[in-house]
Amino acid sequence: MKKIILVAALGIAGLASAKNIDVKKDKNDEKIEKKSKDTKSSEESEALKMQCMQVGMLVWCTNEVVSDTVCWGEGSGTSTYEQAVSDSIHNSQLLTEFTCGAGTGSGPGGN
Repeated sequence: MKKIILVAALGIAGLASAKNIDVKKDKNDEKIEKKSKDTKSSEESEALKMQCMQVGMLVWCTNEVVSDTVCWGEGSGTSTYEQAVSDSIHNSQLLTEFTCGAGTGSGPGGN
C-alpha cells in the first residue's frame, strides 16, 4: 500500500512540475527565439575571448619541470586551441634543445 502511495505521489509531483513548464503562445515564441539567438551570440563571443592555460614542460636531462603559459583567442596572436598546443610543444622542444644540447631527439625527426 505504501508503495502505491509513493508511486502516486511521485506521479503527482511529476505532473505538477510539468505544469510549471512554460508553454508559450505565438507572441512569446518570438521572445524565446530571440533569447536563444542572444545566448548563441554570447557563446560565440566567449569562444572568441582570449583563454590561457598553464602547462608543464619536462626537461628530461635535468629532470626539471618548467611551467609555460599558452593563450589562444582574440588578442593572443594564436587563433585556435590546437595552434596553442602546437606552440607549447615547440616551446618545450626549444627548451630541451637549449638545456640539454642540440641533437637530443626532442625535435621532429629526432633532431
